[in-house]
Amino acid sequence: MSKTRMIIGMLVGLLLAGGAGAERLNVQTTLGQTPFKLHNETLSSQEKMGIILRMAEDFVGYAETHDIYFASDEYEACGGYFNASGHGVAWGRGGSNLSMVYAVLLSEQPSRQVFTKHDISRSQLVNHLENHLRSMCMANKNCSRYIEASHTWGGPAWQTSLDFLGRRGRRI
Repeated sequence: MSKTRMIIGMLVGLLLAGGAGAERLNVQTTLGQTPFKLHNETLSSQEKMGIILRMAEDFVGYAETHDIYFASDEYEACGGYFNASGHGVAWGRGGSNLSMVYAVLLSEQPSRQVFTKHDISRSQLVNHLENHLRSMCMANKNCSRYIEASHTWGGPAWQTSLDFLGRRGRRI
């Protein structure tokens, strides 16, 4: 275990222990002459959802501006896909996870027409999401319209479901 990981683990442990103890014992201390009370900050569900959606929006903005989406005729004319593979993450799983972020962002803010600080239109995000989902389906080895191409996934294996985890029909 590296020193950095050990230090981070210790800090997290101290914060958790300190927060739990302060809440349970209602500890008050004095720092110089200024008394303060240790307590756990809590956020409402609405505030938590806002933070998650802002994070998702930042991530989508990054994906859209850093060539993660590729317009391609590889699977169908005017199609495209997310090239979200990386160390330990296969093309199918990475793209599936990224499409889930797009779907959550779009479905949780149905009236919003422009996203991210880069002013990316809703129609562009929906188009990229739909194209990727179609490419994912056609790139699956179990698909009746399977197309042998550079990106394939699936097959008669238990991990197929992991690659496309969470996919179900939901109107955006």
